[in-house]
Amino acid sequence: MKDLNDEYYVVFKDTNKNLVSIDGYIEPDFALDDPAPEPHTVEIYNVGREKNPKFVDMHFQSLTDIVMQKKVVEILEKFNLYKVQLLKGTHGEVIEQFNQMYYKLWCYNHILCLDLEKSKYGSKEADNTWVYDLETIVLDSERLGQVPLEQRLMFYLAERPQCLIVHQSVVDELSKHDFIGASYIPVKSWGLDSVFD
Repeated sequence: MKDLNDEYYVVFKDTNKNLVSIDGYIEPDFALDDPAPEPHTVEIYNVGREKNPKFVDMHFQSLTDIVMQKKVVEILEKFNLYKVQLLKGTHGEVIEQFNQMYYKLWCYNHILCLDLEKSKYGSKEADNTWVYDLETIVLDSERLGQVPLEQRLMFYLAERPQCLIVHQSVVDELSKHDFIGASYIPVKSWGLDSVFD
């Protein structure tokens, strides 16, 4: 069995740079496993309310809530990512006050594929669908391999949806452009300590 852990990265905010927190708020509300409804609006706002924020290619509100500029979107669109929407901002201070356009990454692709025996975490739900205090990630290659590659190029761990997992092919393409704002940590190297190195 091929070890698929070698092919995946966790996407996180680049914590080595002191970047402004920006988010995209989608309305109306909808379930996490659903696409954004039509019609919808996306407010792009400066979470910290900094007066003179520095804008870069990708910004995060938390570690994984991502907004990005059009040039990043254009790269991701080439992959026709399964259950991923790149939603153009419609209003908000970032657009109206600072004249900066961003897109909200909305991924509603959740895959149950955490190897619960090899990963490290604090505790889990009895039905094995959720873990708490995730410390290390080991993907279940057998379970993940049952999903066609085109449906697992980008996804959230269903057991811990804060972890956005991206295939090497996508990371390779993004890395060619030296976009600022995100870091890509190999799944095998990921841990809470690695995020803040």
